[in-house]
Amino acid sequence: MKKERIRRIPVNDMDIKAVERWLNDMAARGLFLSSTGSSWWRFYEDEPEEVRYRLEPVEERDGKLDHLKNEDYEKMGWKYVASHKDWYHIYLAQSGTAEELHTDPFVKSMLFQKYQKSLWSIALSDMIILGVLIMGIYRLFSTEVSGPALFLASPLFLQNAVVGTLLLIMPLRTAAAIYKVWKLRKDLENGKSGEDGAEALCRIRYSSRAGYAVTFLIAASILTVFTGVGTGGPIEQEIRERQLPVLQELETGGVTAAPGENDTGNVIYFFNPFLKERYEIRQQGYVEREGKNSENKDKLSFLKADLYDARFTWLSEALCRELVEEHLSHHGGGYRELAKEGYDSFSLLEDGKSQILVARRGKKVLVLYYQGREKLEDKAGVLGTILES
Repeated sequence: MKKERIRRIPVNDMDIKAVERWLNDMAARGLFLSSTGSSWWRFYEDEPEEVRYRLEPVEERDGKLDHLKNEDYEKMGWKYVASHKDWYHIYLAQSGTAEELHTDPFVKSMLFQKYQKSLWSIALSDMIILGVLIMGIYRLFSTEVSGPALFLASPLFLQNAVVGTLLLIMPLRTAAAIYKVWKLRKDLENGKSGEDGAEALCRIRYSSRAGYAVTFLIAASILTVFTGVGTGGPIEQEIRERQLPVLQELETGGVTAAPGENDTGNVIYFFNPFLKERYEIRQQGYVEREGKNSENKDKLSFLKADLYDARFTWLSEALCRELVEEHLSHHGGGYRELAKEGYDSFSLLEDGKSQILVARRGKKVLVLYYQGREKLEDKAGVLGTILES
């Protein structure tokens, strides 16, 4: 039984002439095609031999092999090997005297014209998918983030970047194949055979870097789906291990969960390559008051906290500006810029019912939305200790 080997195709599988050259080169090394896949093709080992592979664009509407035409090709010395997707059939001639499948340049050009149209359909699909991604990013900018720094710090940034790069490569790859087919048709119309000479074949060098890069992007796009999903746990569990900007730190009384709840909220951590740390806190709890009379009974407090620990100072500065714009500036300048020791920026908005704070200390930016009895203006020391931890 002949040994089988699997090899990654190092050329664009839509580029017919490039695939033919590669298959001829593999046969000269003793590897003969048995079947194709998306990126990995299967070969069997045999004695090295100079052969000719030819790729015939699919003409049949259903993409199935025309057996009558196949029998005619076999009589000419061409053996059917495999079909790749619904793009082309692959034939092998082991005899050097076998006549080419198509000798008339006009007929050959017409055959490639049909293939070129099918490539245009693929390119159109690629562009539609890319357009959907661009619209998604635009929607993210218009509804979720208010600037480029917040986009970079978004949990979905890595996913958008990887998928966007992959989707950008796809139409470029198809466009390159369309250009090659167009150039081949021009050569055929000018009376050239469209086949490579021996001198050109000697200069072929294959690199799998581009193929591995695409595989890496596909794998990364799958993995990045999970990076947008936060991890974490209940606040009561998290504050045993570290200080966090939570009600337990801000309130003067004890904080308990609402009836029927096991905890007051959760801490959710997100991964982002531009941030050392990124977490969100959503919390509500009852705060114990002294002397529980009718006027001083336990009151429900609410808190939302977002922390950005940037890897770069320029990013933290940009994040702070955009967060002030997003959370405070739309109130018509009703917020105050306070000078607090140890802070680069301490911007506070109070509307009588709630308070919103955007503070920056070094590379860390904290956004707090708070409803309760305490004054965030008086909590700069506590929050500073938390940011330093």
